[in-house]
Formats: sequence, structure tokens, C-alpha cells
Amino acid sequence: MDRYRNIFNDRDSASEELERIISNNNFNKDDTILIGISQGGAYIANVLSKKLGFEKDILLSERIYAPNNDNVTIAIITESEDVVIHNKLINSFDIEEDFIYTEARYKYEEDILNLKYKYRDGNKIKDLTNKRVILIDESVESGFTMYASIKSMISLGAKNIYITSPIIDKIAYNNLLTICDGIYYNYKIEDYVSAQYYYKILDDVDIV
Repeated sequence: MDRYRNIFNDRDSASEELERIISNNNFNKDDTILIGISQGGAYIANVLSKKLGFEKDILLSERIYAPNNDNVTIAIITESEDVVIHNKLINSFDIEEDFIYTEARYKYEEDILNLKYKYRDGNKIKDLTNKRVILIDESVESGFTMYASIKSMISLGAKNIYITSPIIDKIAYNNLLTICDGIYYNYKIEDYVSAQYYYKILDDVDIV
């Protein structure tokens, strides 16, 4: 496992390796768009957009946490108002779905709408109708956020959905591969630790 520790110096070095992978797959620039699904993912999408000439955007989302436990994510709402629920967790914590949807509405109105103004002057995400979408994150652990993002892409009319990440957990890879058109990665990890484990430098970023 230690051979993967600090495998990337930073997001820029990870972007360089992803650039080669995406370049080799001959995506058409006219109908392909890069979508970052986190701040780190949006940073990598920006780098790849500049180098490869693809359009890019960010998908805004917010996590919904278990009552009295901000360490446990039980659901995610995206800016397309799609909600994905972790059913095993809400059953084990005996959480009512009404709580989740109430929290989701609050997160959307208070957080996601504010982020829309911060990142896009209040505008919606780019039109994804009949587009090939490449979802990007700096690492994929459980795949929960990526799953929510795929659901949003379907709602927004994407023609094809691909996933790209420098690091992806093996189980997440196997699960996500069943619901997308392809996954591009540098390293598929058997015993995933954390994003910080695989990057020597992983500072907070703000794409504005």
C-alpha cells in the first residue's frame, strides 16, 4: 500500500497524467464537456480544459449529514435538484426520509443557489443536452458523490457519461462502471486510504 503514498506531487502533476489518457481517446471537442464535481475536480477540469481545448463547468452539490453527526453523509443534493440517499445508513440510523428532503431543500436554497451566484453569476450549468460529459474528481473513494453526479447528468440530458480521476477505489470502480460509459484513471486502489494519502500537496482550492 505504501507504494501509492504521495504518488502525485499535487493536482497539476495528476492533471498531466490524465491529459495523456484523455488525449488518447479522441473525444470530439465540439460535443464534449469536462465537469468538475468538487473544488479539486474543478481545478483539474480547468487545467485539462486549457490544455486540451474542451469546454468545462462545475456541478454544484451539497452533502446532507446524519442528525448530530457531521461526519456521516447520508444523502447528497445536486444543483439539478436530484437527491441520492444512502439507504443502508438511514436505515441503520433510523432516519426518516422527510428529514432528508427537508434538509435537501434547505441546502439547495441556502447553499447551492448562493454557489451559483459565486461561480456563475446565478446562471445554470452549461447546456448538456446530447453532450458527452466527462465527470472529474481528484479522487474517488466510495463513489457516492460520483453516483449523484451521474444521476444529475442523466437528468440534464447528457448523451454519454464518462468518469475521470487520478485515483479510484477498486470497489467504487466496479460499481460505477455499471452506470456510466467508461472510466479513465491513473491508479485503481485495492485498499483506499484518503485523497491526502496519495498527494504530497493537496491544499484547499477555490476556482473563482
